[in-house]
Amino acid sequence: MKSKGVVERVEPIIERELEPVGIDVVDVQYKNQAGRWVLQVFIDKPGGVDLDTCQQASEIIGRALDWEDPIPHSYVLEVSSPGLDRVLKKDKDFERFTGKKVTVKVREPINNQKNFKGLLLGLRDGKIMVDLGDRILEVPRTEALQVRLVAEI
Repeated sequence: MKSKGVVERVEPIIERELEPVGIDVVDVQYKNQAGRWVLQVFIDKPGGVDLDTCQQASEIIGRALDWEDPIPHSYVLEVSSPGLDRVLKKDKDFERFTGKKVTVKVREPINNQKNFKGLLLGLRDGKIMVDLGDRILEVPRTEALQVRLVAEI
């Protein structure tokens, strides 16, 4: 079974189950690690994620996936916070973190550069807008390989 197919099948189930308790699904990954399949679910919520939140989410996800059984073989479920340098993927991520520092990796070079760092201005007409200080970078979402928060401690 392809990893992408599993993620496409389980992510809506996980989102549906966690939304009522105020937990957002940041990312879902399914991969083979050292000969075992691992379903990684990265979560967030206003105010942050602690161990109790991860445990609560793990129990909810485990029950839902056991009931619906979308993965036909054994796997390990891991639930965690996305970390301070989380990847931004969904529209609501770009809204929530507008004004924060980000790094952007693009598919094709822009002025001979593929990596940029600046202040996230949000999404506009399908483009990621980043203030680089001397200019505004506009990157179509389809051209962005990764947008990641810069950890500020």
